[in-house]
Amino acid sequence: GDPSYIDNSLSAFYSRLYALLTPVTLVLPYRHRFLRLLLLALKSPMLPGSSVAAFAKRLLRCAMLVRSHSVVMWLVTAAYTIMQRSPASCRGLVHDQGEGSRKEVEGADARLEEDPWKPEMSLDEAVKVMPLTSLWELQCLLRHHSPSVYRLAQLFRTNMFAETAKRVSSDDMLVVTDKELFDREVNYQCKRGRVAPPATIGFLRDEVQPIYQAADDVFAQFGSA
Repeated sequence: GDPSYIDNSLSAFYSRLYALLTPVTLVLPYRHRFLRLLLLALKSPMLPGSSVAAFAKRLLRCAMLVRSHSVVMWLVTAAYTIMQRSPASCRGLVHDQGEGSRKEVEGADARLEEDPWKPEMSLDEAVKVMPLTSLWELQCLLRHHSPSVYRLAQLFRTNMFAETAKRVSSDDMLVVTDKELFDREVNYQCKRGRVAPPATIGFLRDEVQPIYQAADDVFAQFGSA
């Protein structure tokens, strides 16, 4: 086909896909299918590296705003995966890799008084400001209340662009429930003697469930106001 036609079609496709990637989309009933197709598109060699950086930024911003732990973990994993495929465009967002250093860019967040990247930007606009921004969202995710999310975010502190860097699969994140994540974390911590036995944890979970339900009711009232 005509190369210019193909380029224009790809540009329009990825621009639309970028606009669809919002926290609202991530709570829809068929989000799992959308996310699988999204990652397939982002892994395509047809996507320029500069656009990969913009998508990674958007994925991590969404991860800060969605509630489901499994979706947050999928977003973090997806960002990590696509960034590994485009080190030239993404390395500067998280690491200073000069001379083999794995040292994080010091003072990057301090210099970033106001993030030039905005959620309402188009893909083309976001690409232009990527050299001026950073993935400061990772600092928030490293303080996430879910240990599972925190451990995934720790991957960005490693030499993630090396050939020997850890590879992760995002598909596993889509089928796990928040209850399963809770139980996994309990078992993980119990093996290290850091928390009470599972029987006690289960009792506590039953005790705090009404509190979570009450909080949901309050948020629902605000949402319908």
